[in-house]
Amino acid sequence: MMIAVAPDLGVSTLPELIALAKQRKGELNIAAGNRGSTLHLTAEWLRSATGIDVTLVHYAAGTQALTDVLAGRVQVWIDAVAAMRGAIAGNQVKPIATGSKRRLPNFPDVPSVDETIKGFEGVGWIALTGPPGLPMALAEKISADVRTALTEPEAKKRFEDLGNYIRPMTPTELKVFIEEQQQIWRPVIAQTAKVMK
Repeated sequence: MMIAVAPDLGVSTLPELIALAKQRKGELNIAAGNRGSTLHLTAEWLRSATGIDVTLVHYAAGTQALTDVLAGRVQVWIDAVAAMRGAIAGNQVKPIATGSKRRLPNFPDVPSVDETIKGFEGVGWIALTGPPGLPMALAEKISADVRTALTEPEAKKRFEDLGNYIRPMTPTELKVFIEEQQQIWRPVIAQTAKVMK
């Protein structure tokens, strides 16, 4: 995920955005994707971790969010790097933080949210899964083949150029990763459910 702002908002860093949101309590809008999506939950986590009073505006597509950022109806946009890539390149939005724990290779000057809010990690991910009962030997073979293809330099570069970063895992590593993600998002979902009541 990436947090970006309208260039005329007058902020260049996440701490500056937090300070402005506290100064302009209730005035700022954040484009946050569909309700219940990782984008929405990332925005909720940011809101609860910082205590900022902002309005989350939900969009089915990043293009709709960008339209409202450009029109001045929304000041902050949270979305996948891939969705923002063109708007960032065209200087239509200014990236101020990435949701990953580390800075991204294609955006080395953009700090991670974790540099401001320890433990924060808002990332999207895609995993290849099989049906229940898939023999482990077959799962491991498919996994090994996919990992080999994804780590080819040309494939890796192509994904990174699109704003997607490969993290190949074995079936066992993927199971652990999914369990870790459940632990990360469970309290955010519980907090969000309280806010939405």
